[in-house]
Amino acid sequence: MEQKNLQVLEAEAQKFCQNNSINFDKLIELKKIGGHKQYHLEGDVFTHTLLVWDATRERFRGEKICNLMEKVALLHDIGKLYTAQPDAEFGNVYPNHSPKGAVVLEEFYSTMNKDYSTIKWYVRNHIKPLFWKEWKDATKIFPATNDTYLYNLGKLGLCDLEGSKPLNMRDWQQNHKLLEKIVLDLEIRNL
Repeated sequence: MEQKNLQVLEAEAQKFCQNNSINFDKLIELKKIGGHKQYHLEGDVFTHTLLVWDATRERFRGEKICNLMEKVALLHDIGKLYTAQPDAEFGNVYPNHSPKGAVVLEEFYSTMNKDYSTIKWYVRNHIKPLFWKEWKDATKIFPATNDTYLYNLGKLGLCDLEGSKPLNMRDWQQNHKLLEKIVLDLEIRNL
């Protein structure tokens, strides 16, 4: 995926936010939070968020769920605004940022519509696919969740990886390849 100019991405994201009840002024506060030095050399959390959003637009293009997943991508790391802790070795760490993001979602997304609970679920669980070793791990963690949610969660995990510039590229490539296989397995199960 070709990385777009960040200023263009930011302007596109601002327009998307305005059209989809997302508080862009609040979201842009993520610029104040530096990235984890091991996983996010792309810079601040806002830059990572823009890159994840762009990857999401590409990966979900043409799918009925694309708009919802774009919202999730922009909101997936909002918990980092409240959980960032300085760390001498890694710059910042964000313990429990996913559940915190689900708790503070209403500060960022003002529409209590049918999408709200779904977005909240994805924000709360977005980090979990990065720890799956096979598709069965997804069904163990979410036994009552339908395969479509797990498939989309796995694809979101890929977008999260694609919006990152890690220190150890070899590990990143291995994780990406593994998650690609898991997502494919979930897609096959979902057919």
